[in-house]
Amino acid sequence: MSVSFAVDDKGNLQVGTEFKTLNGIDSLVQDIKTRLRLVQGEYHFDILQGLPYFEMFRTTTKAGFERKIIDEILKDDRVLTAEIDKSEFLQGNLNLGIIIRTKADHKDLRDDKR
Repeated sequence: MSVSFAVDDKGNLQVGTEFKTLNGIDSLVQDIKTRLRLVQGEYHFDILQGLPYFEMFRTTTKAGFERKIIDEILKDDRVLTAEIDKSEFLQGNLNLGIIIRTKADHKDLRDDKR
């Protein structure tokens, strides 16, 4: 079973007397958010991880941008499908609503009641 360290909205580890952890669907949601925040080249141990945001902003259409986001989400082996539900530009930000279907039989999600 995989376990993820809990992070706050800014990506900082949540620490009390020990590191807080997440599992099940909460872990998946956080892991996807973390994956989408990672800019390609930022992670020193594997500079190929992450999205090439700087290149995407200069050269990619909105549809191409959405496709790259979906492709990045699908790299998680707990995800079966991902699709854009809504997409809008608001105050210079691309806001996406994404429907994610998980693999019901995945060992990390099986015991989750949600």
